Amino acid sequence: PTANEAADGAAPSSSATRVLAGCVAASIGLLVIAWVTPTFEPPPPARAVFGAQMAEAMSVWPTEKRDRDFNFEGSARFDGFYHHDVLLPDGRVDVFVATSDPSELRASPLSPMTVHPASGFAEVERLDDVLIEGMPPIEARVMRRDKMEVLVWHAYLNRQSLAAETLRGLLAIDRSRARRPEPPTVMRLTTEIEGRGEAARDAAVKKLRRVHDRLLPVLRQPAQSDSR
Repeated sequence: PTANEAADGAAPSSSATRVLAGCVAASIGLLVIAWVTPTFEPPPPARAVFGAQMAEAMSVWPTEKRDRDFNFEGSARFDGFYHHDVLLPDGRVDVFVATSDPSELRASPLSPMTVHPASGFAEVERLDDVLIEGMPPIEARVMRRDKMEVLVWHAYLNRQSLAAETLRGLLAIDRSRARRPEPPTVMRLTTEIEGRGEAARDAAVKKLRRVHDRLLPVLRQPAQSDSR
């Protein structure tokens, strides 16, 4: 065959190769899009119901349920929450633990208002973080309202940076197969500092640590929406 004939024969072959390559690239792209696109699947089943876990953990002491202040909570939204006063022999501890299904875009416990035990409390002193194995650093604060002074432990679990959380929300990542395995959770423990000086603060720390030790197994495992 002449050179022109050979060129004419190669052109269809080259064109077919380009078409095939384009199809392969498009297929890969569609697979990637299908993997990251929100699927609106329900969250995976949890090992136990959140409220029941919390109630069982605190069952060694008498408890009193606290009323929710929806106005004070502001933008925070919870699927599962536990808010009770735990009555220890040496005083009460306000226990607040809340979680949310990350696939629900309007539900999030990640609000700075959860630091405050109630309206009217202001921070007096920021203490060193409390470091406990199996937990993120727990923020410790002394807060005051009128003449009442309280010790507050506050921590977020399964939370990423502000930028990462914003990106996950904008892209609805937690509604896709790339969702986080465990829901974001907030914990706040509060007890009154009865008296003045280091001895009074040490007594408050002991109360919070006693309650936190009971909570730790629950905080380490996935939670399912429920409220008690």
